[in-house]
Amino acid sequence: MAHRIAMPRLGWTMEKGRVVSWYKQVGEWVQAGEPLFSVESDKAVLDVEALESGTLYVPPDAPQPGDEVPVGNLLAYLLEPGEEAADIPAMPTAQPVTVAREVRAALPALDASPNKRAPSTPQRTRRETPAISPRARRVARELDVDWNTLQGSGRTGRIVERDIRAAAAQAARSAALPASQTMSPVVVQGVDAEVAELVALCLRLQAASRDESPRPTQLAFILKLVAQTLRDYPALLADGRGESGSEAIPVDITLAIKTPAGFVRHVVHNAAARPSYQLVAELARVMAAPPSGTADVSQSADGAGQSSLTVVDLGSYDLDRLSPGPAVGEKLVLTIGRVAPRLYRAQGETREGQFLPLDLAFRADSVDAEQAHAFLLALCDNLQAPLPLLMA
Repeated sequence: MAHRIAMPRLGWTMEKGRVVSWYKQVGEWVQAGEPLFSVESDKAVLDVEALESGTLYVPPDAPQPGDEVPVGNLLAYLLEPGEEAADIPAMPTAQPVTVAREVRAALPALDASPNKRAPSTPQRTRRETPAISPRARRVARELDVDWNTLQGSGRTGRIVERDIRAAAAQAARSAALPASQTMSPVVVQGVDAEVAELVALCLRLQAASRDESPRPTQLAFILKLVAQTLRDYPALLADGRGESGSEAIPVDITLAIKTPAGFVRHVVHNAAARPSYQLVAELARVMAAPPSGTADVSQSADGAGQSSLTVVDLGSYDLDRLSPGPAVGEKLVLTIGRVAPRLYRAQGETREGQFLPLDLAFRADSVDAEQAHAFLLALCDNLQAPLPLLMA
C-alpha cells in the first residue's frame, strides 16, 4: 500500500507551509530516515525525513514547490515495490486545516524547540564525528555549543547553523528552569490503522442493541484494544513494572474528549481487564454528564495523574491529526483522529478500507522509542482484527 506524504506540522502554531525543494527525484528510491524535502514555515526552513521506505511519486496535480499548502494536505506518495503510479487515486481536493480553539486551550502545548517529527523506524547509527557546515562550526564557537553531540537537520544529516542556534536556545531555557522543570524533546510516531472490521462490528452491535441499553461505540472498543495492547509492554506503563501480558497489570487510561459539558479528562480504570460492555456504559455516562458549572471543565472528578496513557479523541473535534506533547505527569499521549475511507493496494488489486490516524507522543528521556514503536504497530494489528480481544 502506498504511503502518503503530507504537509507536516513543524510547530504548534503552524497552519500552512511551503515545500522549498525535494531532495529526491520522482521514481527514485527513498530510504526511511533520509531527508526527503524541505519545508518553509512562518518561522524557519526545516528538512523533513521520510517515515517509510519507497519510490517517490509526485502526482501531476500535486502542490508545486513554492505553493502554500495547509498542514495535513497530501503532497506525494512513497510506492512499495511492485506498485505503479497508475494504481494511485487522483489527488483529493485540498481542504484548509483549522485547529479547534478549544483543543489549543485545553491540551498541553508542544515544547517550543524546533523538533522535527520523528521517523517511525529506529534511527540509523550515526558516524562518530558528525558532518558540520563551516558556518555552523563558526557559530558554534561563538555561542560555545558542543556540536559533536548534535543530530543534524541538514541534507544527509549535516549539522547546519539552525541546529547550533536551536541547541544554544535550548541550553539557555534549561539553565533558566529548575532541574525538575527541564524537559527533553518531544517525539511523535504516527501510523494509519485499517479498522474496517472494527467499524463493521460496531455497526452490527448497534443495530442489535436494545433501546434502553447504551449503544456500542468505536471509541469504547478502541480504548479496550489500546489497554490490552499496552499490557503487553509493561515498560511503557506508568510505573514501568510487571511482566508482559500479565492480566494482573492494571492499565488505567485517561480519555480527553469533547462532550456536551465541554472538554473533559476522564480516567478509565483497569481498562484492559474489564469487559467491553462496561466501557461502553462508562463512556455513555461521561458523554451524558451535565455541565459542571465551573470555568474549568478540563479535569473530571476522577483526575488524571496516575494513568499509563492519555488518549485524545480528535474525532470529537472533526480533526485528523494534532499531536500535543505530554504534560507534567504524563508519560504517553495517543491521539486518534477521524475514521475515513481510503483506497489502497493489496494482493494486486485496489480496495477501499477504513483508516484511523494514530499519533503517539512522548518525551525522549522517559520512553524507549523502539518499545513505543512496537506498541504502535501491535495496536494496528489488534485494531485490524479486533474480535478476539474484544471478547476477552
